Order: sequence, then C-alpha cells, then structure tokens
Amino acid sequence: SEVKLRVKGLRPTPRCAQLFLKHTTFHGLRHVFLSGSYPRRVAWLLAFLTALALLFTWSSNRVRYLLSSPVYTKAHMVYAKRLLFPAVTICNQNILLPRRMKKPDLFSAGRWLGLFGKNWQVSPAVREALTSHVDGTNNEPPWSPFSRILDFNHFLPPPRDSQPSMRHLLDRLGHQLEEMLLYCRFQGQLCGPRNFSTVTSLLFAKRVRRCYFIRSNLHTLWKMLHLQLWTGWTATADHHEGRDGKWAGADAGYPAG
Repeated sequence: SEVKLRVKGLRPTPRCAQLFLKHTTFHGLRHVFLSGSYPRRVAWLLAFLTALALLFTWSSNRVRYLLSSPVYTKAHMVYAKRLLFPAVTICNQNILLPRRMKKPDLFSAGRWLGLFGKNWQVSPAVREALTSHVDGTNNEPPWSPFSRILDFNHFLPPPRDSQPSMRHLLDRLGHQLEEMLLYCRFQGQLCGPRNFSTVTSLLFAKRVRRCYFIRSNLHTLWKMLHLQLWTGWTATADHHEGRDGKWAGADAGYPAG
C-alpha cells in the first residue's frame, strides 16, 4: 500500500498523527482527516471551520476584556460580635422648646441664643423676627411664644448664683428622648431611653448640640440596631473605631458617629 501511495503522489499520514486523530475528542476533527469519501471530508471540514468561527466570534468580547487588564477590588467586611463602645448617637439640632420657656429662662438663655444685645435689650430685628407670622397667615412661627415675654423693662433678674446653668436648661427645656423614641432594638434586645446617656457639647463657636448615645451595657445577641423616631428625627447606626484601636468615646469628637 505504501508503494501505491507513492505512485499516486500522496504522502502517508504519520503514525503518531493517526493515533492522535483516532482518539481525539475534538468533535469532527477525525472525520476530516481519517475516513470517509472526499465530499464527506469536505463537508466535515466546512462544518468544523464554521463552528470554530462561531466560537471565536462569541469569545472575542471576552478576549478584548482580558486584554484590557481588568482590576477588581475585593472588600471583606467583618461585623464585631461585641461592641465595647457606644455605637449609636442621636443628636438634637433643635436646642430648646419655646413653649416651655418662661421669662427667667429666656433671660438666662437669651445671651447665648443670640436674642439680647447690649444692656440686655432685645434688638428690633430679633423682636420683629420673633413676632412675625409665617407667610402672612395666622399660623404662629416656632419662636412666636417669645413675643409675649420680651419686655424686660420691669423685670427683676434672679441673683447670678441662682440662675440655672446651660445643662440644667437643656435638661428641662430641651427635647427629651422619651418623647422621640418610639421603638428601639439593639443587638437582639429591646432597648429604650434608659439605655442612652445624654451629652451636651459646645461646638463651632457657641453652637450647642444635645446628643444621646447608647451605652454598651447590652450583651451581644445580634449585630443590628433598629430605631423608630418621630417624624423629622434621624438616627445613625454605624460601627466606628478610634485611632490606633482606641475607644471611639475617648478618641473621637463624639461618643459615636
């Protein structure tokens, strides 16, 4: 047979190539080179080239994406099983409740509220702002109760040593957490105003802010905080760490974020 192949001008297929084509799992490849008539082998060759072209067509976008050298950033978040520092802070942007203030309270707090000028007199601009109505309607503005107690001409102020401190005024006239907090659940346990501590801070050039932060006396069950407040109030639940692994309460500006 080898002689006959040489007479016809054909070269025999190498033994190793025959074994490879016979046992290959590349679909259609052995039908092209080993057995079958010439038209059958041509048909298999066309089918093989068509499948190969479709493969490269559908894979070209993945090849271009690979050549673009994509970069992935993987972040691994681990929740603390126990928080050793306060993790929730609720800050009151409204300082005082005007409806609870009396004339001695206004006299004591008027200076740092910016109501008084020299000689403990209310400036005309402040008086007009406090006594004006909203958009010309009959609805009173939030500070209109002050308009009834702005006259200090015949007012005898209390002695300086008996005047209430800022903390006392905020404790008595400020928004209380009992009036704001509807529902609280921390680390799987029910919580309430008793689990919060009050912090009064003087920030940004005499700007007073009253904050409540949750104490870390609740044992670990879960790792979520659920708060429900009245309309207009927001709470922040976050996990903060101080610098160099210190407690946030001892290292941050607030007991928590």
